[in-house]
Amino acid sequence: MSVPIAFCTVIIVWATIPLMLKWSAIEIDPFAGIFFRMIVASIFGLILLSILRLKLAWHRQAIKYYLVTNIGFSIGMTLVYVSAQTVSSGIISLMFGLTPLIASFLGTVILKEPRLSLQQWGSFLLAFLGLSFVISTQQSLDMPQSELLGLGILSFAVLVFCFSSVLLKSIHYEAHPLSKTVGSILLSVPYTYLIWMAFGTKGEALLNSPLKGWFSIIYLGIFGSLAAMVAYFHILRFMSPSKIGLANLVAPVVALWLGNVIEDEPIGPLTLFGAALVLLGTGTFMQYKQRPIANTA
Repeated sequence: MSVPIAFCTVIIVWATIPLMLKWSAIEIDPFAGIFFRMIVASIFGLILLSILRLKLAWHRQAIKYYLVTNIGFSIGMTLVYVSAQTVSSGIISLMFGLTPLIASFLGTVILKEPRLSLQQWGSFLLAFLGLSFVISTQQSLDMPQSELLGLGILSFAVLVFCFSSVLLKSIHYEAHPLSKTVGSILLSVPYTYLIWMAFGTKGEALLNSPLKGWFSIIYLGIFGSLAAMVAYFHILRFMSPSKIGLANLVAPVVALWLGNVIEDEPIGPLTLFGAALVLLGTGTFMQYKQRPIANTA
């Protein structure tokens, strides 16, 4: 696969994930949606491992890695699916575009990584100011309680994802990225199954769900969970992290446009202005280096 094609694949998949996720959550059921997505991803992941002749480890360190991954993969993902019933796909994409900022902040607190520089704090505040613009213009002031709850759940989901990614830095487990991903997905299946059995739609109502919902589950299972990851680690071999970071900036723009065109999600001048602030804040944040911690010994 050529680098340009792989890079475009990453952007397209990242941009379409929020819309597909919203379809599966609304057209079928959020809990059934995430369970069947993991089933599809597991099947195709195991097939891909077999084709590439990669082994799946189950030793103690590997299981520890899978479990920590599932803090974000299972718990965080479940929260996103629930919030997608009321929150627009554009806002979902923009909020996840903030993960580099939030993860960096959590890294300074949890792992004692270098402190954020003054420039990074400025970029951090700029991005969140832009997000507040988007939310305030996308939603009316008298928004239903369910939408307010959805935004709260989505915010917590982003925090859970970032928390999981930060903890993974402290786990030293060397393996092929695909093996790590498939192992984490397999470990998520029992959890998502129990959640589906407890709260999800089952029986005839599930079987009669629209084809659009089932299509989104298959798409997310194959492309959202596997293809994007393979393409991402392919371009990582040939492109610098700063250039790859452009995908984090382009994907939310495409997601906003898709949400407007396909789902008629509103985009006004203030929404575009807020989105621009989010992307500017995120882009400048990734360009600045963090300050080293002073040696007090």
